[in-house]
Amino acid sequence: MEEFIPITFRLDVKDEREVFFSHFAQQEGKTGVKNTESCMWICKPTGLNQGRGIFLLKNQQDVAKLRLKLQSLEDSQANRRTPHCQTQAHIVQRYIQKPLLLNGRKFDVRSYLLIACTAPYMVFFRHGYVRLTCEVYDPRSKNLSAHLTNQKKNPLYSQLKEDTVWSMESFNTYVNDKFQVAKGLPRDWVLGAFAVRELVCCSSQGPITGTEVLVGTGS
Repeated sequence: MEEFIPITFRLDVKDEREVFFSHFAQQEGKTGVKNTESCMWICKPTGLNQGRGIFLLKNQQDVAKLRLKLQSLEDSQANRRTPHCQTQAHIVQRYIQKPLLLNGRKFDVRSYLLIACTAPYMVFFRHGYVRLTCEVYDPRSKNLSAHLTNQKKNPLYSQLKEDTVWSMESFNTYVNDKFQVAKGLPRDWVLGAFAVRELVCCSSQGPITGTEVLVGTGS
């Protein structure tokens, strides 16, 4: 799955958390960059939706603040009279540096799967739609609207909703026109080879699931 999923750590698991902190420090030291998108990670809560609770880690200062916050939460948890009440878990994931853009904006592809049987393995797959960000993509932007596609909490969402949702057919036409020759893709790649890769990537998740896939350029 490493081909499909960026390196990811669970922050509610102490060993993984410490590996992440060490990994980030080594990464920043190798690049020699202290405050750019080249070291960026994205942190997401596991139990929220609509883009809530997501934030970016861009430098060692951001990571140090996160580390102190997590340690404080862990200490608070240890002192609770009801230790079984867990705080919100998070994952941290390497930010995809060079996403494919549609008209200058990031996007992801929403699809639906039903795993009907595992012996023999049988999966029903349905195309969904494409979700675009409200803002033009800039990796240096501090505005999450340039980074997140699921942003119903954005105050401009109701005005921009129609512009931020594409059908798969529109996506397919755009890729045929803009990327087929430039990237050496077969015609109707979106509805063919890409759909197959979506299925391989997402079919291990659960019996009924909606998935979001972000496409990177790889260069």
